[in-house]
Amino acid sequence: LQPDEVREISPELGNLEAFALRSAGPPDGPTLEQLGRINADMGASRVDAERLHDLDRAWHTELLAHVENARLMELIESLRANATRYEHAFFRSEGRAVDSTHGHDDILASLHSGDVGEAAAALERNWADSPSHVLDWLESRDA
Repeated sequence: LQPDEVREISPELGNLEAFALRSAGPPDGPTLEQLGRINADMGASRVDAERLHDLDRAWHTELLAHVENARLMELIESLRANATRYEHAFFRSEGRAVDSTHGHDDILASLHSGDVGEAAAALERNWADSPSHVLDWLESRDA
């Protein structure tokens, strides 16, 4: 497990997911409702790291479910698989997962107001913020 890989993967995922969202446009109303339910479940699952991680993955998958660019989604899924290795190692070691519900709230608020550009920017910020705990953990192991 290498800190440099985490530093590379997270911004790449943020950029690609944001591009996918901008390209496909906003999800429909039922999808936004489902995203809200998943995020609420995440808030209720903060003590169960594995469930929190699974819900976060489901949230991002649902957010982009309407994207029709199969190659882009394959690339995103490949990077998500790499990110998952680090996230699982982190929560197995630390007994907790990174809580991204606040970032999801920002994305949803922008989508509900019809501002896909701001939602995509919030999605990039969500991915940029998410690796800090994992990086701290990796670097403390190497110290």
